Amino acid sequence: MAYYFAGYYLLQLKQHALLNRANQFIRTCSSCINDHLISNWSYSCVKNAHFKIEDVQSQFNLSNLQLSNLRKWADQHSLQDQVGWISLFYDIETALEYKHKFFEHCQNVHLLSMYIDEEYRQDILEIYKPAFPNIGEVGLYACLKKVIVEPEDTNELLLGYDYIGIEPCGDFHSFHCHHLADRLCEKFNLELNYNNLFDDSSRQSEIEDFLNDESSGLEAVPWGIAKVKLVKSW
Repeated sequence: MAYYFAGYYLLQLKQHALLNRANQFIRTCSSCINDHLISNWSYSCVKNAHFKIEDVQSQFNLSNLQLSNLRKWADQHSLQDQVGWISLFYDIETALEYKHKFFEHCQNVHLLSMYIDEEYRQDILEIYKPAFPNIGEVGLYACLKKVIVEPEDTNELLLGYDYIGIEPCGDFHSFHCHHLADRLCEKFNLELNYNNLFDDSSRQSEIEDFLNDESSGLEAVPWGIAKVKLVKSW
């Protein structure tokens, strides 16, 4: 089965107190679980409506000058189509430049790549197609439009399979957001790997049907499988 490139994500892993898990880190690209190093606060056009910028500066140890330079950088590279709204990089080099410029001091940082299959890609492009031509496209949508097939020859390390639910803004949830890990393992006879993702994708169709069923109680967004790979970590 072919998978298609859905972006590079630079994030800082957060510990989660999962019961009976040796590793409390979940290597998912979802911002519900881990902290993205480029997000809505990174753009000068976004005001402090959904976050306190002082908390962001404290969390990442950014001075006023560093934050100002960071926002100028994000604005510029967004216009150059190297960064996609909200937390997506289109190429590795841009992600590495951003990390080294502004987050060299941060630990437990991962650059992950994500790929989704053709059926899920088509669902996203159909459901979230902009209603009018002059409306900007979110980064994930724009990335999937490029139809970049997952390369076979790559140094990226497969971490496992996630199941994600994508919002219109391009952000997305993981099945971990709803503490479904044990339930999915039991229901579909699966096990989480060391990265708290799945090695086995053979039950994909059944799991997607379950997640997309209204009775699941999850967000009413399209849910599907996502292959997660490690590009680099610090």
